[in-house]
Amino acid sequence: MQSPFLSVIVPVYNDNARLAILLDSLDRQTYPGDRFEIIVVDNGSAEDVRQVTRQHDKVILLYERDIQSSYAARNKAIGQARGKILVFTD
Repeated sequence: MQSPFLSVIVPVYNDNARLAILLDSLDRQTYPGDRFEIIVVDNGSAEDVRQVTRQHDKVILLYERDIQSSYAARNKAIGQARGKILVFTD
């Protein structure tokens, strides 16, 4: 039986150091790599989130600049997610 496809959703705002730790951890986990995607949504950070995400092949980077809230960032990701199961990291 094949594992379900997951969408890991990561809203982020000015926290590149912890984002890097999280993405490194996701790179090392044991769930099949072809069965999940990682969607990072920058919610208007002053930091350059791309600097961190471009080091990870599985990351899809989106931006939510209209509404400053983690809810809006999550909703942006949900709209793009392909997973049968949504996983939120915050």
